[in-house]
Amino acid sequence: MDELRRIPPVTRTVVGSMLAVTLGSILTIVRPQSIVLYWPWVTRRAQIWRLPSCFCLGPKGLSLIFTTILLYQQSNSLETEHFQGRTADYAFSLVAMQSMILLLSLPFRPAVLFNPMLISIIHYWALGNRAQKVNLYGIVSIPAIALSWAMLGFGVLESGFPGSFPTDFTGMIAAHLWWYAQEHYPRTRRQPPHRRLIPTPGFLIRLLGNGSGTTTTGAGTIFAARGGSGRPAPEEAAAARRGHSWGSGNKLAIRAILRIF
Repeated sequence: MDELRRIPPVTRTVVGSMLAVTLGSILTIVRPQSIVLYWPWVTRRAQIWRLPSCFCLGPKGLSLIFTTILLYQQSNSLETEHFQGRTADYAFSLVAMQSMILLLSLPFRPAVLFNPMLISIIHYWALGNRAQKVNLYGIVSIPAIALSWAMLGFGVLESGFPGSFPTDFTGMIAAHLWWYAQEHYPRTRRQPPHRRLIPTPGFLIRLLGNGSGTTTTGAGTIFAARGGSGRPAPEEAAAARRGHSWGSGNKLAIRAILRIF
């Protein structure tokens, strides 16, 4: 349990949700028909839980093992390196990219969007680690920027062309658009560090913390969102003022969810 608590909270929630839903489906605890994306029931029957749940249904068999490892490695690397100390920014980035995937995939009417989500995480990580070499399933070393393309290629080999390619490609598009808005564009405009074109909502920053680093202990990962004086860190306070005040009534509930896994 201590090892699980050392995993950063967003990564722990993403991987844990995927395993819970996928294993629940394999063991027939959860019916896939009740969690896949079916837009008529989302719009006409208000079954809005399908919007997030369709991202949690992963593959079966040995693919589940490899996919879980890949998802954990890429998400953990993003959260502990690129988004170090910016848990709220990472959580918001995932929500934003998933929202874009939902919109971009509308013409294809997919039932499951786990692969596009995985590819979006991989591609976002790769854009920040272009020169790094990665080992693809222990077979061959390739540049990090080619990893997402390799995943698309595996999808074509598995399902044919076009098959799942158009839907999976939406994950790469979403990651590229979000990277441009949040990383590339601010740099070209010489914006201050962590100043983004689309700021993280203030309630999410107050809930998860931003900009003050992390401390890992035997009891889990502690995210220190406030400075030593007890007041919010400057970056957090400024971002909180810029963000939308969408209320804090669900703060304890969301924190409890993040600590389940």
